[in-house]
Amino acid sequence: MYYCTDCKNFFNDPIKFKEKDYAFGEHCEISLFCPHCKSSYIKKTEAEYCRCCGRRLRKGQHIYCSRACMKNGDRLYKLQKERKARLMDSPIYVIVRKLREYNEKHKTNLSYGQFVSGAYE
Repeated sequence: MYYCTDCKNFFNDPIKFKEKDYAFGEHCEISLFCPHCKSSYIKKTEAEYCRCCGRRLRKGQHIYCSRACMKNGDRLYKLQKERKARLMDSPIYVIVRKLREYNEKHKTNLSYGQFVSGAYE
């Protein structure tokens, strides 16, 4: 999506003008122009999409397209946060954190298997 700063119009396809300069080899420069007013003062705008459903947002909308998407987005965020908390409390993550602390404290470089088997003692 492009935006013309002169005529204030949005458009998808600008007019492309290709200039070739044979004096310095096969150099090619592409210029973009507004299809409405033929101005070269255009900006490429990034479209924003709803974080929940993926619809394109209208002017004035910034994160979600509707209240339903906002509620659903908040619900999904809470579920993801709870899932991550359960994952971090799992036995493997607990052992890996203990292993990291042990290696830092004793200046060693034990692997997970060595630490669990007790080969460090």
